[in-house]
Amino acid sequence: MNNEQVGEIKRYFGVVAEGLRNDIRQVAEGVTNVSEKLDREITALRDEMRTEFNEVKSMTKFPVLSWIKELDYLRVKSQH
Repeated sequence: MNNEQVGEIKRYFGVVAEGLRNDIRQVAEGVTNVSEKLDREITALRDEMRTEFNEVKSMTKFPVLSWIKELDYLRVKSQH
């Protein structure tokens, strides 16, 4: 192999390496974008779940308090 062939091979692999660098950059950017989107979706889901949980909690709070009062009343009544 002469110097000209070695130089040609080096240039070829330099072009290939640059192409790979670009591909790797694109993949890294894609991973970052997906990660950011996933973070946003998880945050939105947590907020929605928190809201729904609070709504369910508020809907069950008063009936439970009412039942407790009724049980207390029945206990007192049964003791007399």
